[in-house]
Parts: sequence; structure tokens; C-alpha cells
Amino acid sequence: MKGNKYAPFNEYERVLIRSKKSVYVPKTLDNALYLVDGDDIWPLIDMHTMTTPLPAHLKDRIWVPGPEHPWKEAGYKTLIKKLRKVA
Repeated sequence: MKGNKYAPFNEYERVLIRSKKSVYVPKTLDNALYLVDGDDIWPLIDMHTMTTPLPAHLKDRIWVPGPEHPWKEAGYKTLIKKLRKVA
């Protein structure tokens, strides 16, 4: 457990808990960790072993620098025209 980063998850997403909140973290007989906050119980998942896919809207993302970038304005306008034709 030392050196690993754990985070609580419910059935849909990661659970966020305010900082400096007092919680209880029991370890079960099968070495699973849980976070207990009052009446709520969430399993703790090791963040290093988790694989999360990159969202689709970030995969196809293209960064286009603004006209104030050191590129010439004509080159910028040409790039924008090409991108609009492709889309």
C-alpha cells in the first residue's frame, strides 16, 4: 500500500471528498481497501493500475495557434482554409 495512490469510486465515477475530512479506511481479509465516510462506503482503487481510455473528443483534437503566433498571418489563413475543407 505504501507509495500507491488510491481513490474512492462509486459505480459510475470517482468520488470527491473535501480535504482534511476525517474518514476511516478498513482493510478486508482479502486485502481490499474501502473508504468509510459516515454511512457511505466506497471501494478504493489503485490509480496506478487503472487504465482509463482517452475520451473521443480529445483524440481528434487539433491545436491551431492563433494569428498572434510567430507564424505569418497568410500561413495561418491558409491553414484555417485547409482545416475547414477537411471538416
